[in-house]
Amino acid sequence: MFLRALKILLLAFLLIAPLMMVAQPTGDDPNRLSQSTDIGPLEVIRNIDRLLGETKIEAVQAGRGKEFNDKVNIAKSFVHANHIAKARASYGEAIILAWNRGEQQQLLESIHRELDRIEHNLILDSRPEGLDENYQPIEQAAGTPTTVTESMDKYAAGIKIDEMLAFLHSEILNDKAKQLTLIGDLSDCRHLVEMERFEEAEAAYHAAIIQHLDPRWTSQLLEEINGVVAAVEPTMTITERDPNIELTKQGCKEELDKLLAPVIRRYGGNAVFKRRLDSLHYLVNDGQGEAARNAFETTLDGFAPEPWIEHNASRFYEVIEHTPSLLLNSEGASTNAVAMDQPPILYFTDKMEGRTIERLRILEDNELKTYKKVTHNWGGVFYFVNEEPTKDTEWLRVWKLYELQQ
Repeated sequence: MFLRALKILLLAFLLIAPLMMVAQPTGDDPNRLSQSTDIGPLEVIRNIDRLLGETKIEAVQAGRGKEFNDKVNIAKSFVHANHIAKARASYGEAIILAWNRGEQQQLLESIHRELDRIEHNLILDSRPEGLDENYQPIEQAAGTPTTVTESMDKYAAGIKIDEMLAFLHSEILNDKAKQLTLIGDLSDCRHLVEMERFEEAEAAYHAAIIQHLDPRWTSQLLEEINGVVAAVEPTMTITERDPNIELTKQGCKEELDKLLAPVIRRYGGNAVFKRRLDSLHYLVNDGQGEAARNAFETTLDGFAPEPWIEHNASRFYEVIEHTPSLLLNSEGASTNAVAMDQPPILYFTDKMEGRTIERLRILEDNELKTYKKVTHNWGGVFYFVNEEPTKDTEWLRVWKLYELQQ
């Protein structure tokens, strides 16, 4: 009996010993699971997951577990796609999310060493030809190319990508709540495409679908999405196509709606946005070109990112410059304003997530200026004149003038 038990223990040791040798770090690099020079992407990913064990716990405790997992999953798909530089960046972003103190340089260096060990010849697509990411037969008409070669507008591109990804929520996911969440995430991604923020759209699609597919198929599917995005023809206003054209007020409104189309499609039913948009249309109809210029940014506050607003505001200014009826009325309004003893001062205020924005618009030295006060919920207060930083004394000076006017 004793000999039999001894044999069993010896056999168990022989079976477990190789695994222990692989799992334990050696003298070369204490963070490595194995010391072979070249290994495949799956083993590299497993090694990095082990390195990130404590970091993941830190992220979860800080309430950033989901964001951390998303970044790590994105990095994994980059590893499978052989985009090692992007994988390094995504792993770095994940570490920052967890620790947020820049104290993990040694961990990051260990991750970089693991990524350097990848034997790229092992990154192979084992999916049989003719099957999609879900291992379903690809139904394709004879002669139809697999890649997008013809240009398309951004709205058609968004719809096409939606069709490409529909199998995720219609066939892969069975949980209704997860289906609705994914549909909402993909809607946000499509909105980024429609706003022509293509790099952000790529990252958003990545984060949305990585949760439901193996990283190898994710990277392959993203290549197809990128092909669609690359075929998008950027939107141009009629004045950008023909710098010599003159527009009517109606033509000006049509160009305005073309610029705002992505926001209108998304927020057209929002009562606040609709009221602002109606006011902007009114200013154009009334021939108040200067007021319309300055109302553009106010209309979009809270409904679009500031860089996008600023870029399209400058495009709208060019549209106004090609609308003579607005320019004439604007000049007339400016002349009348200068003739007044005290120029009219307009005051606007908007509450956005995390901050309150107040604006004062005044005509000074024949120039329309916008003074802005931004108050953050955490206590910070900042002042600007025509988007350039300024002192609080400038804001207070104009505020006193506004109070006197009132």
